[in-house]
Amino acid sequence: MEALGRYLTYGIAFSGAFLASVWLASAFWAYHDIGARTHDIYVRLFATLMVVLLGPFGVALYLVMRPRETLDEAYERALGEEALLREIEEAEYCPTCRHRAKPDYLVCPNCHAELRTTCGNCSRPRELHWDVCPYCGEP
Repeated sequence: MEALGRYLTYGIAFSGAFLASVWLASAFWAYHDIGARTHDIYVRLFATLMVVLLGPFGVALYLVMRPRETLDEAYERALGEEALLREIEEAEYCPTCRHRAKPDYLVCPNCHAELRTTCGNCSRPRELHWDVCPYCGEP
């Protein structure tokens, strides 16, 4: 009987230590996870305290309330959007029909308007308003 009580005490102590370590680990996880999602110190403290004070319910509540994406993901998404916008802005269009034209087109494939001329010296495409070829210096 005495051995059973001792094993029961050890089991309860082990279970308590395990639950306490899980609770502490969840608090550290919440602190680092919210740190990857925001720089606001008050949000970090609130999320950590919520997990510390409410335990498993705090973890569940934190998972519902936390920001969807990390700062790295938001930065990567913003870079992708900026690259798309830059690509759209750099796209050239025919001044006559607004049809898309590549930078090396001499004539618009849609309305046949002259977009560029070729240099007489180096035969590279040259904008209509240029007085000098930027590639070879020919006037």
